[in-house]
Amino acid sequence: MFEKTGLMDETYFVYWDDVDFVYRARKQGYSLWYIPESVLWHKESTSTGVMSDFSIRFSFRNMVYFALKNYWKPYAIYVLLINVLYSMFVLPIKWPRDKWRIKMKAYIEGWHLYQKSK
Repeated sequence: MFEKTGLMDETYFVYWDDVDFVYRARKQGYSLWYIPESVLWHKESTSTGVMSDFSIRFSFRNMVYFALKNYWKPYAIYVLLINVLYSMFVLPIKWPRDKWRIKMKAYIEGWHLYQKSK
């Protein structure tokens, strides 16, 4: 499988690396299986904290990188534009101002990360 799919993309560092790996594996013809008897325990954000500056930055930076890397470019731009518009007009009402700024900077950082990786 790794010969066809490749290893996990270290560019992500954290967040979205697993999504990217599975996305590439599916494109290579591998399938995902749901096994209802299986149990997975994952304590959310134990190392980074929920809504920490770190988790906001890397989650949204890597979302942008993932979309630009893997989607058809017009679709990626469309998805990201919708997300940015939501972030510009809805999140300032819902999120503390400092968290909103981190997210907006993360979009730009994700764009630059993609440009650098080409």
